[in-house]
Amino acid sequence: MSARKKPLPFLAFAGALAVGLLTLDRPCPASPYEATRYTIGGADVAVYNLLGSLEVVRGEGASVVAEFTLHGKDAARLKIENGPIDGRQTLRVIYPGDRIVEPEFGDHTTSTFRINDDGTFRDDKRGGRRVLISGRGPGIEAGADVRLLVPPGKKVSVYWGHGKASVTRIDADLIVDAAGMPVSATGIRGSLHVDIGSGAVRVEGADAEIWIDTGSGDVAASGIRSKTVAIDTGSGEVTGNDITAESATIDTGSGNIQLVKFKAERVSLDTGSGEVTVEISGETRSLEIDSGSGDVSVMIPKTLGAELSVETGSGGIETNLTMETSVRKHDELVGRIGDGRGRIAIETGSGTVSIRQAGL
Repeated sequence: MSARKKPLPFLAFAGALAVGLLTLDRPCPASPYEATRYTIGGADVAVYNLLGSLEVVRGEGASVVAEFTLHGKDAARLKIENGPIDGRQTLRVIYPGDRIVEPEFGDHTTSTFRINDDGTFRDDKRGGRRVLISGRGPGIEAGADVRLLVPPGKKVSVYWGHGKASVTRIDADLIVDAAGMPVSATGIRGSLHVDIGSGAVRVEGADAEIWIDTGSGDVAASGIRSKTVAIDTGSGEVTGNDITAESATIDTGSGNIQLVKFKAERVSLDTGSGEVTVEISGETRSLEIDSGSGDVSVMIPKTLGAELSVETGSGGIETNLTMETSVRKHDELVGRIGDGRGRIAIETGSGTVSIRQAGL
């Protein structure tokens, strides 16, 4: 998770500004286990919650709607607060005390947060009180499942601790920032930013800007049409199928990169340790591949023209390209393919490089 600016303190006049922007559709239920529904006005909305599941779906009308369902034996001790903070409307689940029990964590997993008095938190670990989530007590055993109905054109930022998330058929700008949470997104438009400490991310069918950053977890993307696709995982495999973009950047500290039916004007693929396999399906102006350790296999169309540079520290080079060659060694290949309009640069510290034209 990347560092972000610390949120401003809760505004003293929040209650006055909130009038007409956030309403409770019905009185608080007698039981904390019944769903409570909120309507949030404004174009920019933020939701904060430490524990529970998240579902984001397409909504109608002019406002974001949030449905909260509290769970756990201590659910009645949780509070939901609202009001403007840092220029946007917010909903915040307030957890009392400094310890939360999540039985699914087991005996050996803990997670620590710094929580401000207003219930906001970020990942910079500064300020606020220290709150520990663990698999055993002492502490409160409670969480909140949240369902967000998001109309087109909204900006929604979700700050989460642990749980799981699904995003379906929205047309909005969505930010999901969490400590540990798998994320699944299907049929989205607008933009999607996912920034999580750990968890797998899957995106299927998107006409949207895509930014994914996970400290540990596999990333799978398919059916993407976008100006920008940026994927970064510290440890995990990245797979892509049927992706078209103007710019694509994929970086994994440790893990394979496998791409088929992949088309982008500018492509940058980087893995510290892992194999890279890519099938380019259209014209590319720039393709750069860098692997610290791992084989690299590239398939390009017959029509692709480029200046080619291939280098491997330990390993051979295999190719069936028809090209004008200026350097041809066991560990280095430099030349020109077709009209040479594009650029292909491949480097691996240890591994075999294979670059071939499709259909040959």
